[in-house]
Amino acid sequence: YALIFGHFGLPEMGIGGAALASVIAEISATVFYIIYTRRKIDLEKYGFTKITFKWSVIKRVLDISIYMMIQYMLSIITWMMFFVFIENYLGERPLAITNIIRSLYTILTLPANALSSAVNTLVSNTIGANKKGQVLDLIKRTSILSLFSMLIIVLLVAIMPSVFLHVYTNDAALISETISPLYVLLATLPIYSVGTIAFSGLSGTGNTRTALAFEIVAICFYFGYSWLIIAHLQLSVNWAWTTELVYWGLLLISSVVYLRSKKWMKKVI
Repeated sequence: YALIFGHFGLPEMGIGGAALASVIAEISATVFYIIYTRRKIDLEKYGFTKITFKWSVIKRVLDISIYMMIQYMLSIITWMMFFVFIENYLGERPLAITNIIRSLYTILTLPANALSSAVNTLVSNTIGANKKGQVLDLIKRTSILSLFSMLIIVLLVAIMPSVFLHVYTNDAALISETISPLYVLLATLPIYSVGTIAFSGLSGTGNTRTALAFEIVAICFYFGYSWLIIAHLQLSVNWAWTTELVYWGLLLISSVVYLRSKKWMKKVI
């Protein structure tokens, strides 16, 4: 806020201020993690009194993490293409609406994202404790918690959408045009709340290659559907946001089917 609009004696930098603020935030987080780890964690217990590179360990970590890196990269590229399609084929006004929806989307999904990160770790810990039989029940209980949390959020936003949209703009016409696509997003969020838990649970089993494969398939459908709806048919921004329903619906179905098949139990790390 200060760097974008030039408050508190700081320069008015506009979009450049947002970029600089993001870099400062990342640096601050890194410094915090380092200080917290050194002060609160028993480094000797975990063998970190002396930092050494063990290439065998690095290779084992990369064997799992490389697929997650590619997965996140593809997700970012796909989001970028979605916004490119909106701007090039639907225009500036739909792009403004999409930016508001995207920002609200990020905020509304915070509880589900937090739970998905937690379940990823908990699944790994459960498997590490040799209790693979409890993994599905853990994912199921977390999914229910995530779903009910999301339903409460959806209900609140659905009752008073203008109140939430006023945070982003005072333009009454823009708020009015944003309400319909917002309802499309709200219809997707319950599926998102369960899908992100199931998908994170799958990643937590260590089967990151399988998770990447599911991600690629979902992205291909997402990209094709986005092109059809936005670029080819040039339908409204309401239809554009149904892409999230396609994406998370596919991830949810594929993750649940794979987890229930119990093929992940054969994974050895």
